[in-house]
Amino acid sequence: MGKDQKPFFTIGIPTYKNELVKQSIKSCLWQTFGDFEVIVTNDDPDEKLTLQSLGFDDSRVTVVNNLKNIGALPNINSSIALARGEYFFWLGHDDMLMPDFLSAVKHALDQHSGASCVYTSYTDGAEYPQDVSPSIGSGQFLTGKEFLKAYLQRKYRIQGWYGVFKTEMFKKIGGMEQLGHAWYSPCSDLLIPIRVALESSIIVIDFPLIFYRV
Repeated sequence: MGKDQKPFFTIGIPTYKNELVKQSIKSCLWQTFGDFEVIVTNDDPDEKLTLQSLGFDDSRVTVVNNLKNIGALPNINSSIALARGEYFFWLGHDDMLMPDFLSAVKHALDQHSGASCVYTSYTDGAEYPQDVSPSIGSGQFLTGKEFLKAYLQRKYRIQGWYGVFKTEMFKKIGGMEQLGHAWYSPCSDLLIPIRVALESSIIVIDFPLIFYRV
């Protein structure tokens, strides 16, 4: 990817004092679809991160060190403004992607025009799974109303903030909203699918392409 060429995907990884962020980044770099950028936003001003300190040498990865601790949700949202990709995805600093995650999402977007968001299922556990079948499919195209009904009925195993969003639309929505006064706003991620569904149709790939670490 050329210096001035915009990537298709932006992956934002917010982090704070977590060594597992190295595994999260690694899972991005082993993607079978390579047109992406990774933006790591570090909210620990006492320990600056660099590609060298993280052990990577890849121009697709950018590290942003906050000058002061701005808090969990502001740090999560900060990568949206920096995103250059056509589509945006968050990844928690202790979670990982399956190698075909971006390929499957790109294939689904190519097959179903008109959607501004793609959700995939996830698997969870203490260790990254080694036996995931590569048979994925192109996903199901749903209107916002159809998706909301399925989402509220918990038909699909998805995380609310783990969608792949059309960046322009997502910047308009504004990312995660602070609810209450806790350091991390509980349930704020549940609002995102609802707001996205009010804006657009959604593709659901009912296959576990994200590893959610328990």
